[in-house]
Amino acid sequence: MLKGFFESVDPGVLITDRKGVILLVNDAYCSLLGYSEEELKGSMFSHGIVAEQREEAMETHQLLFAQEVKGTSSERTFRHWLAQKKDGARIAVMANSYVLQLSAEERYLITMVSELKQDFPNPGLPPSARGREALQANEDKLPQKQERTAELNHYILKNERKFKSLLENSFEAIILYDEPGFITYASPSVSSTLGYSAEEMLGKKGMSFIHEDDKDRTKALLAQMMEAPGNKVYIVQRVRKKDGSYIWTEAYTTNLLHDENVRAVVSNFRDVTERIEVEEKLRDSEASLNLAQHVANLGSAEFDLVSGEVKNSSGVYAIYDFDLDVFTEDQFNGFEYIHPEDADKAPNLFENYRPAGKEWIKELAKLSDEKIREVESTPFEFRIISASGRLKYLRTRSRFIRDKNGSPVKSILTIQDVSEEKHRRRLLDETSRISRIGGWELDLLTNTMSWTAQSYELFEIPATEELSIERATQFYLPEFQPVLLEAFQKLVTEGTAFDLELKMATATKKEMWVRMLGQSETVNNKVVLVKGSMQDITDRKKAEHEIRSYAQRLQLATEAAGIGIWDWDLETNKIVWDQQMRELYGLPADKAEVEFDDYKKVLHPDDVPEQELLLQEVLKYKKLDSEFRIIIESKVRWIKSYAKVFENEQGEPRRLLGLNWDITRLKETEETLRRSNEELLKINHELDQFVYSTSHNLRAPLTSILGILNLIKNYPEGADLNTYLQLIEKSVTKLDETIQEITDYSRNTRVEVSLEPVNFEAIIEEVVESLSFLEQANKIKISYVTPSGSHFLSDSSRLKMIFTNLISNAIKYASTEGKEPSIFILVEEKRGGATIRIQDNGIGIAKEHQEKIFSMFFRASSKSSGSGLGLYIVKEAIQKLGGTIRVKSNLGKGTEFIIFLPEPEVKSKKL
Repeated sequence: MLKGFFESVDPGVLITDRKGVILLVNDAYCSLLGYSEEELKGSMFSHGIVAEQREEAMETHQLLFAQEVKGTSSERTFRHWLAQKKDGARIAVMANSYVLQLSAEERYLITMVSELKQDFPNPGLPPSARGREALQANEDKLPQKQERTAELNHYILKNERKFKSLLENSFEAIILYDEPGFITYASPSVSSTLGYSAEEMLGKKGMSFIHEDDKDRTKALLAQMMEAPGNKVYIVQRVRKKDGSYIWTEAYTTNLLHDENVRAVVSNFRDVTERIEVEEKLRDSEASLNLAQHVANLGSAEFDLVSGEVKNSSGVYAIYDFDLDVFTEDQFNGFEYIHPEDADKAPNLFENYRPAGKEWIKELAKLSDEKIREVESTPFEFRIISASGRLKYLRTRSRFIRDKNGSPVKSILTIQDVSEEKHRRRLLDETSRISRIGGWELDLLTNTMSWTAQSYELFEIPATEELSIERATQFYLPEFQPVLLEAFQKLVTEGTAFDLELKMATATKKEMWVRMLGQSETVNNKVVLVKGSMQDITDRKKAEHEIRSYAQRLQLATEAAGIGIWDWDLETNKIVWDQQMRELYGLPADKAEVEFDDYKKVLHPDDVPEQELLLQEVLKYKKLDSEFRIIIESKVRWIKSYAKVFENEQGEPRRLLGLNWDITRLKETEETLRRSNEELLKINHELDQFVYSTSHNLRAPLTSILGILNLIKNYPEGADLNTYLQLIEKSVTKLDETIQEITDYSRNTRVEVSLEPVNFEAIIEEVVESLSFLEQANKIKISYVTPSGSHFLSDSSRLKMIFTNLISNAIKYASTEGKEPSIFILVEEKRGGATIRIQDNGIGIAKEHQEKIFSMFFRASSKSSGSGLGLYIVKEAIQKLGGTIRVKSNLGKGTEFIIFLPEPEVKSKKL
């Protein structure tokens, strides 16, 4: 807006602040000196004055700015200056300056400049002397000059009043209020600012337009203004526009109720929304900058080389541990904290300038261009003892800012706390020494080779010795030299990094293994620098050799024992199996990752619950010791698993390391031994019973026969002995049955199973025929159904033994009470085996005896006349054939024996 005012003012005008910085210029002033507005704004008051008068001009500016102000402006001051235009031409000008006071804090110097069309013979003289010399030299032109001066004074006064009037009315809008706060007047510019017409605002309460959040503060300021006539307050507030939106306004409100010509509260205001938003962004940016500096341990300082003022960021105070809650910024002096041993470094950097208030900062403006370049290109590092007593390492960098004439006017200094970096560097150097790591670098642009001190120690040569790549390569054993040279050549020409393990011999012929790494840096796809490291890995190589030897022995042992090793990282849930584990679980070789499901999916279903429970408890008990079954390719394997939990530093489980091995053979052996033991116990028990019962069964008929024979001896000759002979025959038959059962028992126990195609019909007929002599055999109806053309494989002799015992029992225990005794035999062949059913309608077997009838020497009925071996032999024979037998019986109704004989899976007839 002020630019518009300046366009209506004829002479050149510039407005400067307290420091002499040009804030505004008009077109007339720009044309006068030949500069653009952008070139002049932000420069100093003395910018357009010749170099030899600039210092005097700045001193004059300070004196003018400090003069007393009456009302809103000071007295006018006229000065003659020699100005220098942009093209270098010099012109004489007259400057008319006065101070404009807008508020207690807001003061500006207004200077109107006009060219004097006359020459000054000696520009080097002070202005007063130059003026006198000029007047003396032009005395003959005095009347004309007096007339020109009068015209110029009138011209200046006229334009001054015009410019002053414009400045005094430079706010966007004016509103008058009466004492209760109602609007009595609104200038036309209110409409462009708020959108209301003057008529729409008249009679309204001024506070009704103020944002709710700003009303309390505004009321407080207005109350302060109303305390005395002439009071003025400055208010920043939000005001509602006609469209309902709010804008930020800046207002100077004055109590002129006492002024007879006004009788109102006068408020001059303007829209400053854009400025407020910019200020908020600047605050946000400053906050972000402070945060970034805090994170980076960075601070910045701005030195004004003209005024000597210094502005430090919050990061500077944080670095120096300077507490602004206790001290003020004016009490801070960074030089006071420099470490005594580094105290002379900072001044020497600035050509021996010693800190002395603001003057040393101003002296920086006098540094030569060469020295400024040196300062800007050289980071400066020094130590401080901070306000809290801590030793810190700081690094600073400087940048100078120049004005339009190229003169340095500001210096920006960044300060970074590099204590942690220094600590890490010392730690790195110490680590390199301990871990025996050396470094090297080759600058291909300068062909400069550099090695760290540790590298020389590895080669066991003095650090003063020149060490080229060719010389360094000679330390490596001959078989490794071509490998290193080829890798280095590719690194230099193609930028291909390398990582090699090579064997070398030091200068003292000490052999060692080193790991050599190389990397490159490129600019525009061209390698300009190569660098790398070298580390003594001799101990590691020895350890690796021992580990490999141990691993080979371990692998041999685990393979021989069939032991698989697994490792489960509980933090990453990653599972690793060795090759033996993969083979145990049938895991494909091409499956890279092992998953928990690879273990779980092959578990025997009956063992899954127990294993899941064990895995849950393993973290509690810290170890695992279990046996379980897995199914691989339809075959059941027994696995033994042993594992141990390893914990981290916090005592939390982090790893489960275990062994698995196949114990199927062991389990089979154990099962065989268990069965053998059971069989042996059974045999021993049965043998005891057999000896006892057999001796009884053999002796009873013999004793009976001997008794009958004694009776016969006492009978007279010619007596009828048929009854005794029948008794002897019965005892002999019983003795024969016992001997036959003993024979069958022995044969079944010792004779191998002999498989051959069997004819069930022929076997049954043969057995029935052999039993026809038994008592009541001719009274029993025996029928059977057998498959025709049978190809079933079995042991014929054992089948005869089975049929003989079962059919003979059916005959012996047949019932003749009111029904025809019968025996029915059914043989069925199906895929997988043969089923034999033998049914009778005899006396039956009591339910409580049915589970015992297959025991040795058990008799289920008082009518039993046998030895009790028959059904036992039947069961043993059927088990030899891999089959089963079960009984169904109802006492008094009959009995059914059901036999199943599986189809044998054999390739030969012998089992």
